[in-house]
Amino acid sequence: MADDDPAEDYCDNRESRTFDHERYGLTFALPKIARELDRRPCQFARSQSGVLNYVTVDLAQSVRYGVFFDLKRWRERGENAVLLMVESAYALDPEKGNPGRGRIGLNVLMGHALRSTKPKPPP
Repeated sequence: MADDDPAEDYCDNRESRTFDHERYGLTFALPKIARELDRRPCQFARSQSGVLNYVTVDLAQSVRYGVFFDLKRWRERGENAVLLMVESAYALDPEKGNPGRGRIGLNVLMGHALRSTKPKPPP
C-alpha cells in the first residue's frame, strides 16, 4: 500500500509483503483455536494452488478469522502421532462468503491422516 512503511517490508524467494499488524494480532488466538479443534466445525477448503486442506472459522476480535490447516501422519513421533499444520490464518473479507464447504470432524481427519488417506470433499 502507498502508506506502508518500507522498513516493514520483507521478501522471500516467492514474494514481497509488508508486515500486517492486524493479522499478527489475530495469531494470538491460534493456540486456543487449535486446542478446541475437536469441538469446532471444520470444513473442506482448497488452497490457492488447488491443494485440498481444511478450514475452521472463528469470531476473533469481532472479525471472521479463517484458520486453514492440514494434517499428516507423524511417524517420527510414534505410530499414532498426527502433525497438524496451520497453513494460513487471516481475517476473512466480510463481503465474501464462507471459505469452506461441507463438514468434517477432527477425529475423522486424524483417522485419515493415520491411514495416509484423504477424505472425499463435497462436490
